[in-house]
Amino acid sequence: MTEAFLIKYDAKTLSEANAQDLVSATTEAVVKFELLSTDPQSKIKLTVPSKASQSSDVRFAGSFVLYNFARLANLVRNFEKACNLGKYPSLPDISLVDFSLLTDEGFHCTTRECGI
Repeated sequence: MTEAFLIKYDAKTLSEANAQDLVSATTEAVVKFELLSTDPQSKIKLTVPSKASQSSDVRFAGSFVLYNFARLANLVRNFEKACNLGKYPSLPDISLVDFSLLTDEGFHCTTRECGI
């Protein structure tokens, strides 16, 4: 995982020590997520698969959630920067959005689940 961070961010941007700190923080967050999302009565199996054998019984929900959160946070950050530069208008207040314009059933399910 450290190698992946060093590949993504060049050596000028990220030192190996900083990459190791990021790996430690990410690993800790994934383990916490998995522990908190497991029924307290269940046994917990922590496995680190090798690159050669990606075990099918290993859970990756924590890393999936962290990855997608980071992607969405980056999208929001870039959108806000673009709004500040005048590339896009700011989003309207949620109370002004006409959700009746959403005609696809998938959108309605999403808005109902969000309590909108």
